[in-house]
Amino acid sequence: MEQKNGKATAALVLGIISLVGFCIPIVGIILGIIAIVMSMLAKKEGVTGGKQTAGLILGIIGIVLGIVMWIVNAVILVNSNFMDMLGG
Repeated sequence: MEQKNGKATAALVLGIISLVGFCIPIVGIILGIIAIVMSMLAKKEGVTGGKQTAGLILGIIGIVLGIVMWIVNAVILVNSNFMDMLGG
């Protein structure tokens, strides 16, 4: 029973960290993916509690926020003078 609950707890913790880490998009995306995987592994073992569901939802939100932040960073970079400085 402890092993099942451990994976759900890991999914929850990774999902929370992916929300906090979305400012660095790759961190939010990677941790969100791992949170979803851990949540699915916990579900396969029969855990259907709140921790497993919360980990899944937070992982998805972390991935989405990471992707949005990545796009925002790209748009800011393209619209800034940084690209002109690189070119000469």
